[in-house]
Amino acid sequence: MPHQVALTVVAPLRAGARSQLDTALEAAGSSGGEAEVPFAQLTGVHFARIFVLDAGVAADGTHTGQKLVWMSDVDAPLERHLSELSELAGPALDRLLCHCEDYPDATDAGGRRAYLDAHMVSAAAAYVNTVGLGLEQVLLEHRLREAIEEYLDDHRDQLSGLDSVAIREEIRRFVAGDETLSHALAPPAPLEPGFRLREIAHMVLIPVLLVLLLPLILVALPFFAILLRIHERRVRTFFRQFFGEMIREHERMSLLGSSYLLLAALIAIEVFPQPVAAVALGYTVLGDAMGALVGRAWGRHRIFNKSWEGAGGCLVACLAWAAFATPIAGLPWPVTIAGAVAATLVEALPIPLDDNLGITLAAGYTMKLLLG
Repeated sequence: MPHQVALTVVAPLRAGARSQLDTALEAAGSSGGEAEVPFAQLTGVHFARIFVLDAGVAADGTHTGQKLVWMSDVDAPLERHLSELSELAGPALDRLLCHCEDYPDATDAGGRRAYLDAHMVSAAAAYVNTVGLGLEQVLLEHRLREAIEEYLDDHRDQLSGLDSVAIREEIRRFVAGDETLSHALAPPAPLEPGFRLREIAHMVLIPVLLVLLLPLILVALPFFAILLRIHERRVRTFFRQFFGEMIREHERMSLLGSSYLLLAALIAIEVFPQPVAAVALGYTVLGDAMGALVGRAWGRHRIFNKSWEGAGGCLVACLAWAAFATPIAGLPWPVTIAGAVAATLVEALPIPLDDNLGITLAAGYTMKLLLG
């Protein structure tokens, strides 16, 4: 049995051609007229529609003109459907497409096919009720249902005294004796091998690929969330409502401090020895926070755009962390103290780099260089 495919062709209208196209569309929809599109002659057409898409504004803000749209859901292969459109439905298509831009005045099946190919739009999604249920099978099942209903109505008296199993056997004998229905007793042919192989490959390879890429996906997810917050208005609104005043004014349309802290942690773990990375990140978390708290509460004497009091608070917090972490990390005291001083300088100086990243890098590289 064939699987189903979708065809969408979009062609822009010529200027001033809308009224003439409306007349042609009305004629194409009339039954029995020479302008009628011969859908019945096209193989495997489940659904087809021709309509005009009015002018409007696209998602990117650009203005779009009027377009003629052909949409059809058909049994595969799509190549056969395009060939039949170009040949069997050619004259009817000419009466419609002649009102579209760049459609040649005189064309043949090859010219029509080239125009359809040039204006074909890939379908992002297509609805299929049952994959592999081709038009021939649909029509057979429709005939079968009507024939069985008529048989039951005509033999009501004969069948009324039988149980359900016996009635089923009578129906099967009736279907088997009708040449137009007998092949319904055999199971439908399976889907094409190529299509089934592609479906199996999708079901197997995609999960395997996701498992293989899981480490990269986990690393990329935070950065994806950052991009969403910056570029998607609804995500920004959620962050603003959830975190409120924790988001600084300059962070509303840029990276958050937590994003820089995550980046700093990734770099520190990759570049520095583990003890150095741990101490440097402690300076970032404690020193920057204490410097901000002290500076806001008691900052009176300015140094650049910070305060001496805030810088002192940062230094005290870093030294306190050094006193706690130095014995555990096994680092020399002069090294951790130098790292604390470097962290304080970066926090106080007007360096065009976020403190969460700058403090980690400055303290980490200072300690790493002193260790040799």
